[in-house]
Amino acid sequence: MRLSASALIGAIALLPAFGEVSAFAPQPSFLKSANVNNNNNNNKIASSSSSSTISGSNSRSSTSLNPVVPQFDCDPVIYTPNTEDVEVVDKCYCDARFPSLTMGFNMRWKASNCEKIYLCNTPEGVRQAVDAAISLYGAGSLKIISGGHCYENFVFNDSTKAVINVTPLLDWGYDDTKGYYLSSGDTNWGAFKKVFRHLGAVIPGGSCYSVGLGGHISGGGDGVLSRLHGLTVDWLSGVEVVIKDDPDADARIVYADANNEYSDLYWAHTGGGGGNFGVITKYYFSELPPAPEGVVVSVLHFDWSVVIDNQQGFYN
Repeated sequence: MRLSASALIGAIALLPAFGEVSAFAPQPSFLKSANVNNNNNNNKIASSSSSSTISGSNSRSSTSLNPVVPQFDCDPVIYTPNTEDVEVVDKCYCDARFPSLTMGFNMRWKASNCEKIYLCNTPEGVRQAVDAAISLYGAGSLKIISGGHCYENFVFNDSTKAVINVTPLLDWGYDDTKGYYLSSGDTNWGAFKKVFRHLGAVIPGGSCYSVGLGGHISGGGDGVLSRLHGLTVDWLSGVEVVIKDDPDADARIVYADANNEYSDLYWAHTGGGGGNFGVITKYYFSELPPAPEGVVVSVLHFDWSVVIDNQQGFYN
């Protein structure tokens, strides 16, 4: 079954945007138990006053470097919650990974007020993290990241208090009733290695290897094969997503396709973008296009004078 992206126009009665949901659910037990070792000297970060010297046979003088390292008011440790589904990287526990997890591909933007990063290993971990973060900070302060490739500050900004990071979600395979599936934490390159090398198929997605599937597919998923096979969402047959549509109830993991009770939620993910209606955990495809034997890539160069002196002819 091949689906048309034009069906997005017919999407109606969509669930509320994630930022509009308000809820205060009970705090999950994994936030109340942790194994913290303050005497772990292996995790300590060197002071910024330390320096190293680089010298070589061609150097006229040695160069002293002051490495930029995150500064904490306490000894940095690794915070390990008692759960296999989600790991909390907490600013209060001075986790050495925390600073790098509060910024994305564009390091111009940073979530300077962020307090918790939820590294979700399973869809159940995403569900727990959604309830925990909303109960602590409200839905408007919760942001979601997949590949972190966005150049804008939609996720990493001063309003962000908690980030749900789905990059550990890398499961993939084939379901007898739902078809092929890819997890939202994977990237274009990861999907290529799995789908092409193991199945001889492709998704007509983007060419940049590090773009995350979480936002790329739900935003349309166009790429170098789109003229041949259309958009990636033209092949999308279902989506697994964590939603919190009732502020007085726990978040839920649901499967949405064009024919079940969550059909509106399914259509919303055929171009609506990631993180607007819930947290995507898996994409399903009842079938995928076959891989071509080859792709011809050509690069055309134009002198700026051609564009400036003949703008109308150039654009026509």
